[in-house]
Amino acid sequence: MDALKGALYVSLKRPGATIFMSLLIFVYCYIETKIFHITMVVLMEFASNGKADVLGTVISLIQSSLESNNYTLKIISYAVGILVISIIIAFVFSGYFYIINNIIEKKKKFFGEFFEGVKKYYIKFLKTTLISIFASTLIVTFLVIATIPAIISTKAMSGDNFSILVIAIILDIISLFMLFFGFMFLRIYVLFQYPSLYFSEKGTFKIAKLSVDNYFWDVVEKFISFDIAFLLFQVVYVIVYSRINGNSFFEGTAIAVNWIFKSLFFIAFITYIFRSFKFYRQNDDIKSLKKTFNNSFNRFDDPNLNRKNYNDDYQNYYNDNYHQNNNNVSDDYNNYNNNKYNNSRKPKR
Repeated sequence: MDALKGALYVSLKRPGATIFMSLLIFVYCYIETKIFHITMVVLMEFASNGKADVLGTVISLIQSSLESNNYTLKIISYAVGILVISIIIAFVFSGYFYIINNIIEKKKKFFGEFFEGVKKYYIKFLKTTLISIFASTLIVTFLVIATIPAIISTKAMSGDNFSILVIAIILDIISLFMLFFGFMFLRIYVLFQYPSLYFSEKGTFKIAKLSVDNYFWDVVEKFISFDIAFLLFQVVYVIVYSRINGNSFFEGTAIAVNWIFKSLFFIAFITYIFRSFKFYRQNDDIKSLKKTFNNSFNRFDDPNLNRKNYNDDYQNYYNDNYHQNNNNVSDDYNNYNNNKYNNSRKPKR
């Protein structure tokens, strides 16, 4: 619900950016529909020829992708493909993310906001995207290769060879565990470095990692919620769309529903990333500031502190050292932290 509110808030603040993102999602949905048609045709062809061996097909695809034939051509094609994709992504999202960041930071809207973001952050965005895609490809390749033993053992088990049942189950569990956390770590640290581009000139990945580390399981919980919502909708959409049987009205309705849902979903997800990064970063800053204040307060080495009024001293210390340089900290956020620390200072009975 909070994610949906965030999407609606962004849509109301910058309707032009929402329309722009919706058009991109429409292109994505169109490509997705074409891929769905091609996939259904291939699956029906396999089924009609009696070759509907999913595990065998997966193994064959992995083996063919790792073949050494024309290896140099594959590397060049891969590098060119990454470069082209990164250039497009950097141009589109450096401006769009700049707008989202301005909304989260409560900055005023101005004409040419999108192109200002492209001008300021395109190069940084391009470098980050190139490195992220390259590293993600290596990690995904490693994860896929690591699942081959589990796939082979499962395939052998399905062929009435139950002697390796225990081994197959153990390998499947290990593979699922590895895939889950591998993809979770990859997505979290790659995605959270993009808000950090608008926060610091250098060390964006390190800042993103430090901001997320202390709240990793909270982020995992949110990501799982997004994944479940997306997968449930996708399953229902595929089932409904596959049973339309060429009815143009129902087909158009299904595509429209798919477009609306995924527009809201991706806008909500992007907004969540930026809002969470801001909260985690500020929370860590205030914790660090609080620790420094407590050390001074407890050691009595700061003559400007009034020992009789901790809360007033901390508020003055906070205003002098943090708030004057961070005017966009929300009142709710300050109240949350003040209440938290005030309660921690209450004497135990």
